[in-house]
Amino acid sequence: MTVNNGTTPQTSWKERSESKRGDADGGDAVLFKRGGVWTESLAPTASGTAGSPISFDAYGAGPAPLLTGYLPLPAAT
Repeated sequence: MTVNNGTTPQTSWKERSESKRGDADGGDAVLFKRGGVWTESLAPTASGTAGSPISFDAYGAGPAPLLTGYLPLPAAT
């Protein structure tokens, strides 16, 4: 299976869960596209080191990315 490396918009992770398959190390930055919405939670499994943390930020223009931490439920019928 090919996993996007997340280093360019063309090879970005399309779902937050893809970051679990990537190898974030100390000094790495995980960037979320501004204006994007992720219906998943963010629960990093590593933090880097005291002198070289893993950082989380946003790129692009527009509103801050929204990580809702939940999946929407279908409408009741």
